[in-house]
Amino acid sequence: MSLNLAALGVKLASLRSNAGLTQDEVAKRLGVSRAAVIHTEGGQRAPNALELADLANLYRVSLGDLMSAGAMSPSDPLVALGRLAPEVTHDPVAGEAVRSCLAICQEGVALETVLERPVRSGPPAYEGVLRGGYADAALQGQDAAEQERRRLGLSDNPIVGLPQVISAQGIWVAETDFPDGVSGLFLHHSSVGIVVLVNRAHSFTRRRFSYAHEYAHALFDRDLEVQLTSKQNSNELRERRANAFAASFLLPRRGVEKLLTSLNAMGSSRISYSSYDAASGGHIEAERRLPSGSQIVRATHVAAVAHRFGVSYAATCYRLFELGYVNRQELSELMNRQDAAAALGDALGLGESTLGKDDQTCRADLELVRQVALLAIDAFQRQLITKKRLLEISDKLPIPREQLLQFANDE
Repeated sequence: MSLNLAALGVKLASLRSNAGLTQDEVAKRLGVSRAAVIHTEGGQRAPNALELADLANLYRVSLGDLMSAGAMSPSDPLVALGRLAPEVTHDPVAGEAVRSCLAICQEGVALETVLERPVRSGPPAYEGVLRGGYADAALQGQDAAEQERRRLGLSDNPIVGLPQVISAQGIWVAETDFPDGVSGLFLHHSSVGIVVLVNRAHSFTRRRFSYAHEYAHALFDRDLEVQLTSKQNSNELRERRANAFAASFLLPRRGVEKLLTSLNAMGSSRISYSSYDAASGGHIEAERRLPSGSQIVRATHVAAVAHRFGVSYAATCYRLFELGYVNRQELSELMNRQDAAAALGDALGLGESTLGKDDQTCRADLELVRQVALLAIDAFQRQLITKKRLLEISDKLPIPREQLLQFANDE
């Protein structure tokens, strides 16, 4: 049977850790070198049948358990993707791109095992039961976004380097090729941990929204192996909750309010009030206009907010509607001004085309590559992997072999 060496290595490292043994102690009991143990746990070496039997006895598990850990079972992430996201795996370009990303993730897990890094646990898990309809889902997403901003110390500020922020939570992140109708994918599997992928063909602002959206799945939907974000499933409550999270996470209420106040844009041209009337048991309605000199939210204000927080004009319009700064008619008028606002925004340096320029943190397409390359360099310098293994890893990364080797030798 062909073994999945990366998965087997992770299993063996976990069993050794649980047994309280060092790699040296395991090597002595098996009668092999420490390097052999390191390479086996790193997914670089296939143990023979006798070694597998000895390892099973040492860790007090059955040989079948070890063999199943290294087998390409139906729970393998590629199999799960084929079952749950066929529109991705059946697309020749997207399928190969996603397989390549997962192969890099598996290399990352193997390298972290060799380096004896803590097992990735990911960010906190939030209660994900949806008891109501869209309103309940949206409220869950908004509340979680506010909690995450506080936990991460983001205050009311724009999020700089969003992929790196998510990556720091123990999540593999990358941009890859997807079919046109797919914006992102969340995957949770024991062999790789949590993976977030977004469509590299989309605009900078749309990719940012997708990162935040998929991060919501990492917070709420750990029970799922795969969640695809596409036009076909956009009405699912999980997806709507993730959208509400992304809007609140990227456009925090108080941050938006501060910016609009500085622009003297107070909101809708008419503000309505409705309150309970204790005397009659009914309600009282009233309406007032804005104070003289105040401005309603105009397209230029939307462009300024969008640029400040790194989101699209359209997403900002809907967030302002959600926050009550514009009414439904004004939302429609602002959306009709989208093309004109884009042209004016570019002229004022506020357009989407100016976002991410001269900002190395926007190179989110290289985040996964960066993570695994640094792990490989660290393992090589500590003599935990060989030069041959380093070069094998480089073949899975968009980095020339000689360049990665030079980095590893020069550091």
